[in-house]
Amino acid sequence: MASRKELRKHDRIRTTLEATFGDGKGMFVDSVVNLSLGGACVECSKPIEKGRGITLVIPSNPAVKINATIRWCKKNGLKHLIGMEFGELFPEQKRALNEFIGNFFWEQAR
Repeated sequence: MASRKELRKHDRIRTTLEATFGDGKGMFVDSVVNLSLGGACVECSKPIEKGRGITLVIPSNPAVKINATIRWCKKNGLKHLIGMEFGELFPEQKRALNEFIGNFFWEQAR
């Protein structure tokens, strides 16, 4: 069976980013562990069940709002790692996210 990493269409970058996301029932501000054009992994204080739709807000300028679906959730110490897959991105979302990822990558490389 293929691993999650093997199934991904986009390479993920490790981040130290704080982002906001919500599921219509609550809002969270937590750490994004990794990010790509296809999805993200966040470290969250509460579990979110698989299949739930959420909106992730990337704190770029301007902020990028992305609809996503929770694909997995696992306990990690006192927190939970949440894997999310992004829905179809509009061209302006894709451009902004690409730019954000590129800028973040080059800032970390310094």
